Amino acid sequence: MELAERTLRIALSFEFPDIALSLAKDLRTHYSNIVGDSKKAKYYNNIVKVQSSIYISELKAEEYYSNLISNFVSSKATKPELAKLASGYCIELRELISKMNSFRLNFFSYLVFTLKSELENDYSGTLEACEEAILYFGKRNVPTPPMVFWNFWLKILQCHIQLMNYEEAKVASEKCISLPPEGSSNWFGALNYSLILFFHSKNFNRAFEIYQQATANNKYKKLPPSYSEPWRIHEAFIFYFIRIGKIDVSKQKKLKTFRINKFLNEMPTYSKDKYGINITILILHVLFLLLDGRYGEIIDRMESLNTYTHRYLRKDHTFRSNCFIKMLLQLPAASFHKEAVIRKAKKYKDKLESVPLEEANQSIEIEIVPYEMLWEFVLDSLDNKFHHTNKKR
Repeated sequence: MELAERTLRIALSFEFPDIALSLAKDLRTHYSNIVGDSKKAKYYNNIVKVQSSIYISELKAEEYYSNLISNFVSSKATKPELAKLASGYCIELRELISKMNSFRLNFFSYLVFTLKSELENDYSGTLEACEEAILYFGKRNVPTPPMVFWNFWLKILQCHIQLMNYEEAKVASEKCISLPPEGSSNWFGALNYSLILFFHSKNFNRAFEIYQQATANNKYKKLPPSYSEPWRIHEAFIFYFIRIGKIDVSKQKKLKTFRINKFLNEMPTYSKDKYGINITILILHVLFLLLDGRYGEIIDRMESLNTYTHRYLRKDHTFRSNCFIKMLLQLPAASFHKEAVIRKAKKYKDKLESVPLEEANQSIEIEIVPYEMLWEFVLDSLDNKFHHTNKKR
């Protein structure tokens, strides 16, 4: 029993309530049923009660987080209807962490706290919860795994991108990349948001370097769809920016060929994400068609986009996407004449600007490149000629 008692002390010191509970139960049985030492039996019984409570609370926190995060694995669309559920979870979890000092309980609780603020479009609340979590885990006597800090630094990175605090975002980006092992899913996750940061801050060459860093890793081709499809979208934007001269590839010895139709056929998961990233996929198709002057195909695409807005883009959290698609719809309406497009799209552009990115209730993955920026590039692809074309048959 000496070994079991020593192991129990270790389990308690490292906050492993499941292991501590099992050992304490065995020791309670031993001292009550075999040795007949009621004092020690009572001592271990108290440990069983405490560790049972902690373990149940940990399971509850993990369950609550799973209930929320499972909604975002294959869809990046904002789900405001979950905010009320998350708020109830937070009240209960705040009460629990005020009574128990448990690693897993606090970890999953803080994840729920940050997610709740994200669902409410509350960036200051998200940052506050992340900073509170980093402070808590930084003060623990027991060493905290780096990946715990990574989770909260990643949220900080996302918030600062959305708020256009690019210098603060760069600091968070460097922290996120430094914490996980290279080639791990978390490492790719850090690079993913770092690339979005450089898209947003118009540092396209740095975004290209991040893309190359990720795709050169031997683990890249083994990523599951939920990780690989965002990178395929990044790739599409990278090659779009190369096409319009925003990325310098003059020193590249070999550059892969990008085919937009192949890209469209290789997005099985997000093509179903009607309220989320599929919006970006549809927009990318139009951008490439415009570069190639395939006006007839754009007209065909616009007809489906128009239907798309009526079917899927009525909710508040898709407002900016709805505005941008309405702006794109003015291309054929104005026969692709630049000045006419600007004039016809103005009311939708004004509506877009009335809800800036930092106020939009949407996931950062929906608008990988800000629509205001994309619109500038769209206009750069136009001239002051009327391009009358028959619809593609």
